[in-house]
Amino acid sequence: MHTHTHRMEPKERYWSRHIERWESSGLTQQAYCDRHDLSVSTFRLWRRQLAESDGEACLDIVPLVQVSRVVPSRAPLTLLVEGGRYRVEVADEVRGETLRTVLDILEARR
Repeated sequence: MHTHTHRMEPKERYWSRHIERWESSGLTQQAYCDRHDLSVSTFRLWRRQLAESDGEACLDIVPLVQVSRVVPSRAPLTLLVEGGRYRVEVADEVRGETLRTVLDILEARR
């Protein structure tokens, strides 16, 4: 991914190495960051910045899980895209971690 690490500043080199190690670890970003005592939001910021400087697309893959249940009349989390702007509607039962993940992904797309 980042083959020019010898020309990077120390912080870039530090984060580039962590990103490369994460990519080969098989762990989620959250699990890798927890294991290495890193901030997930900072990790994602550096991942995006380094990918942009390398000219790579940086996409987050979010697994979807199909759950068999009755669909409530109001979805717990709704994402609306209107003219390139996002609107997130959240019900009380949405976990903070879920909302943080959605917001981090949207922020990375700005």
